[in-house]
Amino acid sequence: MAAAGADDDTKGGMGKANVTKFIRVVWRPESIPLKRKMKIGSLDGAIKKLLGSTHSDLEATHKGELTDAAVVELIERITQKTDSVASATGKAAASFVMGGNTVAARSAASDKASAVKKNDGYLDTSNLVGSNKGADVGFADEAGLRAAIAAVRDNADATTWVLAGYADKKTVELISTGTGDVSELLASCRDKSVCYGFFRVVEQIDKTKATKFCFLTWQPDDVPIMLKSVVGTHKAVVLPVFRPFAVDFAVCAREELDHAGVMNRIMELSGTKSMVTDKKATVGTKESPMAGRKFIGGVSAEPPSAVQFSDKDALVAAVKSVRQDDNPTTWAVAAFDVDGKNVVLSLKGSGAGGIAEFREALCRDKTTTAYGLLRVTQTIDKSLTTKFVFVTYQGPDLVPLAKAKISTLRGGVLQVFHPFHVEMFVDAVDEVSEEALSAKLGGMDPLQ
Repeated sequence: MAAAGADDDTKGGMGKANVTKFIRVVWRPESIPLKRKMKIGSLDGAIKKLLGSTHSDLEATHKGELTDAAVVELIERITQKTDSVASATGKAAASFVMGGNTVAARSAASDKASAVKKNDGYLDTSNLVGSNKGADVGFADEAGLRAAIAAVRDNADATTWVLAGYADKKTVELISTGTGDVSELLASCRDKSVCYGFFRVVEQIDKTKATKFCFLTWQPDDVPIMLKSVVGTHKAVVLPVFRPFAVDFAVCAREELDHAGVMNRIMELSGTKSMVTDKKATVGTKESPMAGRKFIGGVSAEPPSAVQFSDKDALVAAVKSVRQDDNPTTWAVAAFDVDGKNVVLSLKGSGAGGIAEFREALCRDKTTTAYGLLRVTQTIDKSLTTKFVFVTYQGPDLVPLAKAKISTLRGGVLQVFHPFHVEMFVDAVDEVSEEALSAKLGGMDPLQ
């Protein structure tokens, strides 16, 4: 996919440059059984490795989410090349070329007509039409349901889950709340009916506790077929009430999911499942219980190509400092020193500043590949959540021979920086921004 612009003197514009972007599309319909979803999820790293580096991911659960508009919006979010300035000044807007077809960037007029955004970053369902809008469904007490969800989001509140279900085919009501884990939530689900659950868990990453919110759809096999077909159209209306959340589950039997299963899935997504362990690393050996497993981020169980470090202890110490909540260090950056085919990974700096300071250190050298780990804090309702973002910057002036060599060393680099919650690949300075991080982190504003 290429993005192009007509004016190079417009702030926020694309200029006259043609920039190619690669998007990984993940089609994951809700109809896939949970056990199969979990099995497929464990292969995500291998699939990423097969497809190679991409700038961002586009995930969809129904066909209405796979549109040119959705791709354009995603590119605008990760590159910050929106059309707002062009619309205001009358200058030509950025355009996007997909499959040989040119699509104009969103304008102020088109936004007003069809893409109005809510404060939480999700599409306002009042702008949707037809099947995308959802069937005629409402809430018995929406304010009460939202208050219960807010209690779950409040770390100081003992409430850890909330459950909603159907009073009738057109009305969703609050069923109950509780202080236990997902098994307690599932025990409260109604038989022969569809329910929606929302719950809170805490993941331990080194010395940091990260709060995660999960959404659950309960749809047992004995739900009448007519009811199942009707409620299947309600998702566009129901989901915005529960968003944002880190992961969602579809469950049709209570024994399908427990707390261990939830944490297993969360650790797969954050990259902590295979990389954080108290045992001595023996990956790739016959004695290792992890032999033959695949890791998040494209790292296989095979020994990665050996990375040469100028001072590995210093780099490891800097990364460790970023992970400590009581340490002021918020970022660390390493880059390869390139001398022909020879490349050596060196710590380039660390600091306690924000995104601007991190970006300057990460993108300083255009002739190499740099890696950075950034700690950000998000406020979700009343809860503060720490997230780690791993960013790979590939300088535009990196010579092909060095690029080929560096590409074989990714596994060794990831072993130093794992685990992290989200990953970004950038090749331009302006792609490392607060807005881009917010988009990657689910639309919530990071606080520095």
